[in-house]
Amino acid sequence: MPPKGTCESEFWHYETTAVHHRGHGRTETHTLESTPALNHYLSFADVGLVVRRTRTVLEHSTQETSVSVEYLITSLDRRRVNLEQIEQLRRGHWTIENVVHYVRDVSFGEDRSQLRSGNAPQVMAALRNAIAALLRIEGWTTIPAGFRFCERSPQISLRLMGVIAT
Repeated sequence: MPPKGTCESEFWHYETTAVHHRGHGRTETHTLESTPALNHYLSFADVGLVVRRTRTVLEHSTQETSVSVEYLITSLDRRRVNLEQIEQLRRGHWTIENVVHYVRDVSFGEDRSQLRSGNAPQVMAALRNAIAALLRIEGWTTIPAGFRFCERSPQISLRLMGVIAT
């Protein structure tokens, strides 16, 4: 990729798109390229689309540019999704990482937990998720700030859980 000329592009059913993002002191350009011709070379079942994603980052403070390439494989095909939607799905993955996993690892200290056997790890993960959800429902955008607010009084925590506290 990319194909040379219109004939090759039509033969390979080549598609490309570029998506630009600006923020956090940098400009990112994600170039996605795909061709269904690659699907048959993979031994994965139900390959719908193979995508090459090239990420070019310009750091505004240093004017340095970095380039990284990754390959994506999905069961979604071109009839169900376009390359812009693939990029949205790829970037959406980090929402889960930042909203759920980071909070559990850092704010709750899940990685330091010594519970390792039975159902205890799953129960504690469910409780952590429930506490984080309650704090978000109450409008707290940062979990540690919600913790500090609830530390003031046990009645605050009980009220959040729907318990009538006197």
